Amino acid sequence: MQKIGHVLLAGAGAVGMLHAVKLARCPGVDFRLAADGARRERYRREGLFFNGERKEFRFAGEGEFFRPEIILVATKFGQFAEALEMLAPYLTAGTIFLPLLNGISASTIARKRFPSARVLDGFFLGHASMREGTSVRHDGVGATYLGECGATTASDALRATEELFFRAGIPCKTPPDMTAAIWKKFILNVGVNQSSAFFGADYGELREDPEKIAFAEALMLEALAVAEAEKIAVGREAVDAALDVIRSMPPRAKTSMLQDAEKSRPTEVALFAGEIRRRGAAHGIPTPENDRVWARFGEIFP
Repeated sequence: MQKIGHVLLAGAGAVGMLHAVKLARCPGVDFRLAADGARRERYRREGLFFNGERKEFRFAGEGEFFRPEIILVATKFGQFAEALEMLAPYLTAGTIFLPLLNGISASTIARKRFPSARVLDGFFLGHASMREGTSVRHDGVGATYLGECGATTASDALRATEELFFRAGIPCKTPPDMTAAIWKKFILNVGVNQSSAFFGADYGELREDPEKIAFAEALMLEALAVAEAEKIAVGREAVDAALDVIRSMPPRAKTSMLQDAEKSRPTEVALFAGEIRRRGAAHGIPTPENDRVWARFGEIFP
């Protein structure tokens, strides 16, 4: 098994910074951020802050050419296609590629774009972070989930990535059924991200109001119906577990979609309601609650 020593990461938002701050200080790791020229200059000008402390990172594309063994992507889904093209020069056959995006399609897209790369599946699940400009705050509660959808045994790429995260002090889990794990996180996002943005509610307001939490549950039940139609190994317990996650969050924390809507930034509604509506239509499954979310955000914040 290879020992990873060169790491490249694209995306300095909440999930990106959670990984960047630990990888950058990991012994034996040469860590770089990937950013286009304009974004790189903005980061230098405004600084990148994590829990109030300014963090300094080296950037790929400056000085000698950087050849990473692993590339992590933690952008918003709307920036993913652009990130793939920016990262293309850094890939060779066998490069490990780990998308850490919301939704259920990022790794599939990456495999099509980089067929010779060793693409893993992954996501972060934990307490919500707060992002303001180039500043991120997070309480450290959460873990990164790693796997390979459809695989029955762990590949060398997965084991090497797990070992890297262990060295860096990044909590990680490798569920036995990664496809089901991704869908469970997706079902949670469909419910909590969209209902919080729809009502303009933080986690406390969401769970304390019967109407709001019922709406979140209805959104998730539509997603569950689609998952079952696609033969994903999830059941009602996925919705119950998602409701437990909502109850466990700090009451004044806000979902990323609510933060985006409040700042009039593009939301990930196409990734959530858009995906459920499209797949639901293909299976003849009505999705009236996700239709409501789409009607609210699909045109305003696509």
